[in-house]
Amino acid sequence: MSTYQYWQNRFEHPDEDEEELKAVIKGLFNYYQAEYGVRRLSTQIRDYYRLIGKKTPNHKRIQRLMHEMGLKCIKYNRRVRKY
Repeated sequence: MSTYQYWQNRFEHPDEDEEELKAVIKGLFNYYQAEYGVRRLSTQIRDYYRLIGKKTPNHKRIQRLMHEMGLKCIKYNRRVRKY
């Protein structure tokens, strides 16, 4: 199989782990009410995946998936208090 055919087949069969990871990202993003960005979410996801015994995803992969889903965190404003 050539490299081009391998590359084409990769897009025809989406990774099942991607869908599961998207669901985890979306759930945590909604749980923290869009206050957690890529860095904080990636640490939470890393801890979760270690608990269940799976391979931990890279922070760049989490950032790419958040960008694909259109998830952006709320920027913290120093003048507005959270309490």
